[in-house]
Amino acid sequence: MSWKALQMMMERWLSPRLNTAPNRKADGRTVCASLLSGLLGCDNEQTTGKTMNNYEQAEKYLNDRDYKMEVILDNGLHRYLKFTNNGRWDGHFFITTWPNHLCISGDMGTFVFSRIEDMMYFFKGEGVNPSYWSEKIKAETLFGGGYREFNFEKFEKYIKEKLEPLLSEECADYVDKEEVQEALEALESTEEDEYGAVDFMRSLNISGVDSCDWSWDFEEYTFHYLFACHAINFACNTYLAAKPDNEVAA
Repeated sequence: MSWKALQMMMERWLSPRLNTAPNRKADGRTVCASLLSGLLGCDNEQTTGKTMNNYEQAEKYLNDRDYKMEVILDNGLHRYLKFTNNGRWDGHFFITTWPNHLCISGDMGTFVFSRIEDMMYFFKGEGVNPSYWSEKIKAETLFGGGYREFNFEKFEKYIKEKLEPLLSEECADYVDKEEVQEALEALESTEEDEYGAVDFMRSLNISGVDSCDWSWDFEEYTFHYLFACHAINFACNTYLAAKPDNEVAA
């Protein structure tokens, strides 16, 4: 689930409690964003002046915590490792391995991967590769939206890039500018999720505009999946570095 989605959920829950008037919607969002910053333990655009994407949020969430490893089971390819932030359970996770599989579970959701016999060596090394690693997912969590989610901001940006140029004088001969303006106004009031985007496209009717071949690639990796990638990489590097007989796999 993205920062934007979390903020929207909290805003809907808090709105009647904040008694926020329509012209103070931004103030309500500021309150929600500030609360989320505290809950997740990471800054957002309200405090940094820059909106962090899911990748940056996930990486920061991991790096801002002092994770310690506890080896519960270590029997060849069968391992069970626990990682907590100095014993605290918020953000904790477990790494479980068995032949050809690695599972991350805990406070941030569950993902199971499969590729090689010892998955520790698949995920070790510098940096993460969310795109390639996603091809190895065998099971994904329901919590946090799985590994990919719809990004309404990408959709909104794309639609504006398609429609706003049609308001120019060069397009006046073959496009109804009033219909374009009405569509842009409707976009501003569209529910900010995939269902809202689909409803908007279904109702889009501008003379001279054929939207049938427009893109529909507005997904991104979720915060929880990206955290899992960073956490797995960290866990594998930590575990292998602690092994006295550690060898670098070919």
